[in-house]
Amino acid sequence: LLYGITVVLWSIIAVILFFLVLANSSYMNGGLVFLFVLGIPVVYLLILIYTRMSIELIINFFDIGKDIKAIRESS
Repeated sequence: LLYGITVVLWSIIAVILFFLVLANSSYMNGGLVFLFVLGIPVVYLLILIYTRMSIELIINFFDIGKDIKAIRESS
């Protein structure tokens, strides 16, 4: 659930940034627009990977805590 919410939020932000760059392309240098058009999807994917890894790490910490509690209760 948390990952789905973050994916939706990051997707909205990425789309807004992409269209803002395209809308303001007349005020920017052509090379800078090209850099942003290529950079926004790459950064978006890296953020999604980082978010997924962070959430998986938190889930694993809770699983480890449950396992340690079960070990303590069994002995």
